[in-house]
Amino acid sequence: MNHESTSCALVTLGNPNKICVFKIFNQTETFVSDRTVVYDCTMPNGMARRIEPERPDPRPRLTPDHSCAQLRGWRCAECGVARAVHAPRCPDCAGELVATDFGPRGIVWSSTVVHLDIAGISAPYGLAYVDLDDGPRFLAHVDGTQEPLVVGSRVTISGINERGDIEVSRTATNRKSS
Repeated sequence: MNHESTSCALVTLGNPNKICVFKIFNQTETFVSDRTVVYDCTMPNGMARRIEPERPDPRPRLTPDHSCAQLRGWRCAECGVARAVHAPRCPDCAGELVATDFGPRGIVWSSTVVHLDIAGISAPYGLAYVDLDDGPRFLAHVDGTQEPLVVGSRVTISGINERGDIEVSRTATNRKSS
């Protein structure tokens, strides 16, 4: 967007130190954007600082009380499809999604071991897509593994690791006997 040829309409939001840009037009008064952008105008140098909206954490979550390691997901009230992450409506039928608890047991759909350090996570670490017995498929970290889990093996949600990611562990029937 060429800023020299644009103008915008401004409005203050209750607090005179915050300004919201709500419409942007170019020189020919053609509508360009209606994106809401909020600026903090209290900077000591007289400049305005853009305030970024908080974005919700997209990762699947466990039930709030953690009394039982269950995934807090959503099920469509119309068609019954289960989801691990929230959406405004059901992606299959546009029906209403209702909060539902799933798990804690499931079957490994796919698994891998990552051998690269990224964002504070030391390699190697295991990841697995898990199909919960009564619910959705979700991505989880694998507790204490140096090799991929076998597809079709049973796992149980074991909790949340120090980074806030859901972890699964092999169920007792899948462990190698020594």
